[in-house]
Amino acid sequence: MKFLKNKKGFLDLFIVLIILVGLAVAILTFYMIISKVRADIDPILNNPTSSSILETTENTVGNMDYTYIIAYIGLGIFVIISMVFIRSHPIFLFISIVLLVILILVSAIMSNAYEELTAEGEMNTSASHFPLINYTMGKMPLFMLAISFLGLIALLAKPWERNYV
Repeated sequence: MKFLKNKKGFLDLFIVLIILVGLAVAILTFYMIISKVRADIDPILNNPTSSSILETTENTVGNMDYTYIIAYIGLGIFVIISMVFIRSHPIFLFISIVLLVILILVSAIMSNAYEELTAEGEMNTSASHFPLINYTMGKMPLFMLAISFLGLIALLAKPWERNYV
């Protein structure tokens, strides 16, 4: 973890990308598991209390669509604010643009992997319950481009920092 101590602001976007993709896959997987457990165990138990608990759990996980969007917006705001506090020099614009291109390529790969994961089978059924997650994961490169563009503005356009590093 030593490499994470000396990082600059643009690498935060790669961490945010990994967190968002992992969160989306975790939500879908958890919903799929809860749905299967409810379908298999509910008839066996034949108990109204356990049935209502399983139904409440499934409904709670079904509402994670909005939680994902809040996490997406919150992490984006976190990255932009954290880039404001990093001292930078305009010469690093080229390096930032190269990292931006790499970020967009990686986010496109992650978006396509998510699309393939949810294309068929049981994950497709689970994914149909989360339209906001599907939309944001389908447009992941575009959203990451927007966050990184705003981050670049925050990183390089600081009027109080005219004495460069």
